Amino acid sequence: MTNEKKLIGVKNEAVEKACKDFQFYLERYDLVANVTALQTRRNKVSLGGKDDNCRFCDVSKTDGDFKKEAHALPQLVGNFSLFSCYECDNCNGRFGKFEEDLSSFLHLKRIVGGIKGKTGIPSYKTFQKLSRIDSSLSNGMHIKEYKDDRIIGLNEETKTLTLKVTSHPYRPLGVYKALLKSAVTILPPEFLIDLPQAVEWLKYDDLDTGKIDDGTGYTCIESFTAGPRPINNVRALIFKRKEGIFDCPNMVFILAFGNHSYQIFMPCPEKDKELVGKNIILSPIPVFQFLSEERTKGSTTYNRLCLSSDKKESLPLIATMSYESSQELSEQENTIVK
Repeated sequence: MTNEKKLIGVKNEAVEKACKDFQFYLERYDLVANVTALQTRRNKVSLGGKDDNCRFCDVSKTDGDFKKEAHALPQLVGNFSLFSCYECDNCNGRFGKFEEDLSSFLHLKRIVGGIKGKTGIPSYKTFQKLSRIDSSLSNGMHIKEYKDDRIIGLNEETKTLTLKVTSHPYRPLGVYKALLKSAVTILPPEFLIDLPQAVEWLKYDDLDTGKIDDGTGYTCIESFTAGPRPINNVRALIFKRKEGIFDCPNMVFILAFGNHSYQIFMPCPEKDKELVGKNIILSPIPVFQFLSEERTKGSTTYNRLCLSSDKKESLPLIATMSYESSQELSEQENTIVK
């Protein structure tokens, strides 16, 4: 492929790199899981069968409770349609702790992207409880800033604002474990044989018991694409390395929704033992395949995150976006509506 090829969300000068990354996965991997979740319950789909044991602890339907709806992908990323029949209530409750980390990690990104969860699109309040951000699909984003609690910078000439806030506390390794749980959930059963240690790790409430190294230092590749939810539905894919290939991790999972995608390398120590002590290629999966041309308003950028820490973090978050109008309300506050 050449730079003459037009790819959604890819700058002309980056087309060759995107094509090489895409070719990397075509040559080395088979696509073994590909699911789509919708932001409505009208087309509800359940993975598995009514007689399946719990995939995570192996409890049977007769010995365990399966009364709760188990989301195959987190509801907080917009999944209202995809569920699983093989997650017991006990495991479902345990996984909720890891989803709390994921929720805090994605909090601002869900607001900016208009991503609905169980209670709708979240709001953000600063630690001083003064300035806040609210969002709705019908009215866009509404930011109220107090002069004693600054969170934005305005450029009236370009009609852009820079938002500077601090994330809610989360455990990075808890975020990784939440993503891994989603990956194990959508993986076809015949491939679970590659992940016995990962399934064992997911049995524990904490992050250290049964912890298994993914071989990459818990690297997560994050992408961002500007626009009004350019990835309209929730997409999740798993790629498995082809036979005879040994220069890349065995399994790769990507979760894409709204403006973002998150890619992790699933821990398969037996399958990946050939990679120990070697420098391996960790290429991003190009997301242009998920993007709506009409909704995409800029090029996709990629960022590598380390999710290895089991300590809570609150990190500064910076986002730049356009706005339609601003209004000075008083000496104490400004309101900005996008």
